[in-house]
Amino acid sequence: MDNNSLNDLIDHWRGIDLNTKPYIHPLDKKCLQNKTYFFKSYCDLLSNSDKYKFHVDLIPVPYKGNIKDATVYILMLNPGFMPSDYFAEKNSPEYLVDVKKNLRQDFEGNDFPFFSLNPKHLWTYSATYWQNKFKDYIGDNALKDIKTLSKKVAILELFPYHSQSFKNTDRLLESKSSSLMREFVKNYVIPKAKQNKACIICTRSVNEWGIIQNENGAKEEDLPNLICYSGGQTRSASLSENVGGGKVFALIRTFLGKN
Repeated sequence: MDNNSLNDLIDHWRGIDLNTKPYIHPLDKKCLQNKTYFFKSYCDLLSNSDKYKFHVDLIPVPYKGNIKDATVYILMLNPGFMPSDYFAEKNSPEYLVDVKKNLRQDFEGNDFPFFSLNPKHLWTYSATYWQNKFKDYIGDNALKDIKTLSKKVAILELFPYHSQSFKNTDRLLESKSSSLMREFVKNYVIPKAKQNKACIICTRSVNEWGIIQNENGAKEEDLPNLICYSGGQTRSASLSENVGGGKVFALIRTFLGKN
């Protein structure tokens, strides 16, 4: 595993100014110059009809969870958006602190590095979304299971800025942030999976992630700890017990230490 790729990614996001909006990494500004949406008022937000605009008054989420120590990596495309995301960041200091700490990968004394699974934030849309994704992994001892998920699962986003929908135009996925994320997966996550220390579930944009190549590089059949979604699976990105004949569920449980 290449710790340089890990450090490069974290250092990149520690270099963003979180005291001044919009929250755009300086190295991403060029690719976002015509595609950003700035929140001016609640009415302005509701009247925004372009679902492909990026909400750069929200803190970017290139990842969730402890990306160094995770044993389950879920690869997505970009963080989604609901109007309540603005309310959460503006009105909950605890939530805002955890979002910022996640970006900086500062988890000292934190039992819930995956901040969306922190019981303090159950009222947020992010919590509703991810607890629904992981509901099949939460049993009678819910708090213990949620704590395990929070410590062992990391979500990786190929593009770090919030939007309702995503369309890869203007070479967005060639941004510096996207390039560093691909390098992290290639040089840290995949070697970790090859050493049987982690599993990878690529739910969306397999080709753009560059994990499976036709002639060179890793192939799904060569890496038992890798599952790549296709067809309708990519739309729902479900992690339920029934996906893929139970293969996804069994693999994730194994790397959560449940089997």
